[in-house]
Amino acid sequence: MRVDRMYFQKFEEQIKQDGFAVEKAATGDLESIIKYIEEKVFDKPEEFFNLEKLRKSIRVDRRVSLREIVEVIFGLKPYFMTKDELLDEEFEKFDSRYLPDEKHSTPPVISSKPTFSTLNFVPVSTKAISPTSWAATPPVNSSAI
Repeated sequence: MRVDRMYFQKFEEQIKQDGFAVEKAATGDLESIIKYIEEKVFDKPEEFFNLEKLRKSIRVDRRVSLREIVEVIFGLKPYFMTKDELLDEEFEKFDSRYLPDEKHSTPPVISSKPTFSTLNFVPVSTKAISPTSWAATPPVNSSAI
């Protein structure tokens, strides 16, 4: 929604116009900017900015930290990465660090990254059954959904 996006833009403008935050960003001291925002900007009567409202206005599929918000505001990151992008990045880091030898390399190691999201079952809703029958309830096949 446009109103939500405008909320983040107002916050971004306020931080970029703040002399203390700009000065600390130029020196690379993000921790002091975060502390300053928590103490001096959040929950003040003008706009009542807080982290939860900012997270809603950003609309990313994960919980964004205040540090990431500050990094995006000051251009240290181009945008907020999604869960999948973060997973790809972490897998690439892992893969580059622990690259197996040619003779030990197997296709399952290479294709293991997306397995958590491509499992062929989805658990049954916990509201539909009683807690005592959870152990006896089989998983639902994703093709049935």
